[in-house]
Amino acid sequence: MGTIRLVASTALFAAVAVGWGWSVLAQPAIVDLGTLPGATYSVAADINDRGQIVGMADVAGGGSHAVLWQDGSLIDLGTLGGTLSWANAVNQRGQIVGVSSLVFSSGDYATFWEDGAPHNLGTLSGGNFSQAADINKRGQVVGVSNGPTGFFGVLWDDGIVRELRALSGEVLLYAEAINDRGQVVGALEGNRAVIWDDGVTIELGTLPGGTTTTPRDINNRGQVVGSADTAAGTHHAFLWDDGRMVDLGTLGGDTSVAFAINDRGDVVGFSTTASGATHAFLWKDGVMIDLGTLPGGAHSSAHGINKAGQIVGSSGTASGETHAVLWMSR
Repeated sequence: MGTIRLVASTALFAAVAVGWGWSVLAQPAIVDLGTLPGATYSVAADINDRGQIVGMADVAGGGSHAVLWQDGSLIDLGTLGGTLSWANAVNQRGQIVGVSSLVFSSGDYATFWEDGAPHNLGTLSGGNFSQAADINKRGQVVGVSNGPTGFFGVLWDDGIVRELRALSGEVLLYAEAINDRGQVVGALEGNRAVIWDDGVTIELGTLPGGTTTTPRDINNRGQVVGSADTAAGTHHAFLWDDGRMVDLGTLGGDTSVAFAINDRGDVVGFSTTASGATHAFLWKDGVMIDLGTLPGGAHSSAHGINKAGQIVGSSGTASGETHAVLWMSR
């Protein structure tokens, strides 16, 4: 386990941070969060309300590791013994979940990090693969695991892993996110996107003329975001709220995907632009805002947002690398 100090201009850090005590700027500002020593690739996947950021970074010499950005440092979270790990989510208590490989094992396993130490969450009986997608403030974890008959959405709760079943007996194919109320978003057979709440399921439906919906996140108000196909055959970011699905549009291109929503209803993701580039967006008060890229970068994507409006994701750089980034929004 090692840490590196983030490198950025003194002026920029003075404008946006003291440690991680970020202040909100008049316009979205982008901060390069850097990579592990000797590496060129990193991605930020989630940010909690304390400003802790998690994701992954390549490791010099091969492989990639789950990482935590905290108090101005980039911390290598390590693995379960293998060469690969990835952090997908962090809750308000600083507990982190994702996936990691083992030594001399063909499987990858859902992983829980607390106080920097990784723990194997295991699989369904007979399985050899699992991945943790999200964790709520109660420490409940959702994701996917295989078993003797296939892959299923699962819940890890108090050390026990179980399939997420609807009252009808159907099993979720995957679970993507969980809020602090224990509501889960995932999909049933036939890619029917649903909210699962203690066995009760609510189907989200589709955009007009569409046939498929992929949910990505749910906030504590029960609002869901993701992507759904349109009558034109393209995929657009959506916001589902109290039975109504809203097409969030694009930045001028034909495709967009929403990855996260905070409790204020602010949505982030990526969209193609009129020029064909892929840029991160913030959808706020009915308007989709282009968050841009690092100077000279050709692409970006936003993956997480907290209640303060701090946004994390990734961006291309002028040299062609991909770095984890933080945006500050209003």
